[in-house]
Amino acid sequence: MYDIVFISYKELNAERNWELLKLKAPSALRLHGIKGLHNAHAAAASMVSTSMFYVVDGDAEISDTF
Repeated sequence: MYDIVFISYKELNAERNWELLKLKAPSALRLHGIKGLHNAHAAAASMVSTSMFYVVDGDAEISDTF
């Protein structure tokens, strides 16, 4: 199992999408407000405890089958 990091910046629906993700993956981590995609992914990598991890973007709506 891999860690999951939800990365958001200024997406209008980020809060709703974060809540949907937490329903499916309660242990997911959140990273908010880091400018630049590369910077956000590097910061996410420093948060996780697994060798690889899933990234969920702030504008991604979690499907029921996730």
